[in-house]
Amino acid sequence: LGSFWGIFGSLYSMIIFIVLFFTLVPAMIIFWVLTYLFSKKRKSAVQLSEDVSRIKENFSGSFKPTIKSAEVLKEPTSGQKEKELYTPRAQFCAHCGTKVSFEAKFCPSCGSEQ
Repeated sequence: LGSFWGIFGSLYSMIIFIVLFFTLVPAMIIFWVLTYLFSKKRKSAVQLSEDVSRIKENFSGSFKPTIKSAEVLKEPTSGQKEKELYTPRAQFCAHCGTKVSFEAKFCPSCGSEQ
């Protein structure tokens, strides 16, 4: 009776081994392939980042802003600031887009409040 269970025990362990072998080996192969592909993508992303950094360094020295006149850097004088504040500027109606004077409270075209 003992040898009877021994045969089934070895068959059972052989079946378990075959099932595990045919499930784990493909899983390990798939895992290896995915790891290889992702590491390749990661390497290409790192390479791309390095290339972008290198290109930025190459172009950073070649693009220098040129100022044609000193007028660009000058601060507006107090007279210019006051003139800008009190000069009536044209504005547009938010509702219909018609030109409306700066002081107007209502649009002359559609009548909406400004």
